[in-house]
Amino acid sequence: MPKILLDFDYTLFDVEKFKDALYKAMRPYMENKSHKFWQEEKRKVQSERKGYDPKKHIALIVPDKKDRKKAEAAVEKTIKTAKKYLYKDTDWFFKKYKDYDLHIVTFGFDKFQKEKIKATGLDKLAKVTITKGRKAPYFNKILKGKQPVVFIDDKGDEIDAAKTRYPRVVCYWMRRPGGKFLDMPCRKYDHKITNLKIKL
Repeated sequence: MPKILLDFDYTLFDVEKFKDALYKAMRPYMENKSHKFWQEEKRKVQSERKGYDPKKHIALIVPDKKDRKKAEAAVEKTIKTAKKYLYKDTDWFFKKYKDYDLHIVTFGFDKFQKEKIKATGLDKLAKVTITKGRKAPYFNKILKGKQPVVFIDDKGDEIDAAKTRYPRVVCYWMRRPGGKFLDMPCRKYDHKITNLKIKL
């Protein structure tokens, strides 16, 4: 059975819309309610290779301890609505390729990423691997046997790393309009796509 390895954020899931929902959940409890301040403090708790922890974010932007609990509850409520932030073609893709061996391979803060994916329901349709860094080293646990393998990701450096380490993997470079990593180069992709309505 062919294997499909899928990135989550910006490939299956609209992070920008979800981030806006998180901001709106926290905003009533923030002393400085500007989006710019929210974003700046978010960067302090998040780096490209550390992931995002909303509790640490709230601790920076909500001074009152009672309000922090309320903000945390509001964020938990927002996370539970994560399914509505899946791209429209995500559901199509999972129905189309339901008979394939599907894997979500995603970088992120373990607890937050797990909660987010579980709320979408995709954890019931695919095996989930959450990485602490580059994804390709984690493929070793997944790529057993000689069946065809497809990898779909929006980050050019992840595609290049996967193709370098596993040349047999067919790599689809996701280029959704408004994506976060559109300026990142990619040299080793096999196919360039703008959505998931593709024929493998």
